[in-house]
Amino acid sequence: MDDRARILARWVRQPPTTPLVQYLRDAERNAALCFLRSRRTVLDIASESRVTAGIDADRVIRVDVSVGASNLAKELMSATVDGFAIIDAAHPRLPFASDSFDGAVSIGPYDWLFLDVEGLTAEVHRVLKKHGLFAFSVPTVQSPYHTPESARKFKYYRVEELTHLMDGKQWRLKDRALLFQPPRIFYGLSSCVPRSLQGPLVEVCRRWSDSYTRKGLWQKAGYIVAALEKR
Repeated sequence: MDDRARILARWVRQPPTTPLVQYLRDAERNAALCFLRSRRTVLDIASESRVTAGIDADRVIRVDVSVGASNLAKELMSATVDGFAIIDAAHPRLPFASDSFDGAVSIGPYDWLFLDVEGLTAEVHRVLKKHGLFAFSVPTVQSPYHTPESARKFKYYRVEELTHLMDGKQWRLKDRALLFQPPRIFYGLSSCVPRSLQGPLVEVCRRWSDSYTRKGLWQKAGYIVAALEKR
C-alpha cells in the first residue's frame, strides 16, 4: 500500500489514539456537525467515518477519492449512508446536479496536497442550494504537526490562503471554530505523559479554543473549522 492509499484508509477509519490527539478530532467533528445542524440532504466529502455517522439529515451521500477508501466507507456505513461516489482528487468534479444539497461537510481532506482544494470548493458551491452550508477544516502553519517533513505530505494554511478559499463573492462566513494546539516542543513532551494524566491538558486545550474562537484569534489557531453559506 502506497502513502496515498494509507492516508485515505486512515481518514475513513481513524485508529485509536491518545487523548490529546482525540481532543482535536472530536473538536473538529463536533464543530462541523454543530454548524450543519439538521438538514434534508448532506454531501460528505471523505470525512472520517464518525463525522459521516453523526450527520443529522434525511439523506446523506458520501464521496471518496479512491476505490479502496470508498469500499471501506461502504463496509462501515452502508446502513446509514444513502449513496456513495468516487471522484478524482486532482480533478474533483462532483457527479451531482447543481443545487442538489442543503449542506456539505469535509473534515480531513483539505490537508491533502494531492487534492485540488480550490476546484473542490468551487464544486461544492455549485452543488449546494442557495443558503446551503459547507463545513470544513484546515490545519494551519501554527499547528505543531507543521514540520518541513510533514509539509511535504500535507498542506498547512496561512490565514490569507483560507480567506482566498472563502471568496466573499461566493460565500458568507457563517461561523468558525478556532482550535488551540500546544506548541510543538510542549506537544511532543505532553505526548509522553500517561494517557490517564492527559485529561487536564485536554481541558486546557478546550478552554483556549473557546477563547480563540470568542476573540477571533485566527492567526493563533492550529486548526480552523469554517462554516460557509452559499450566497
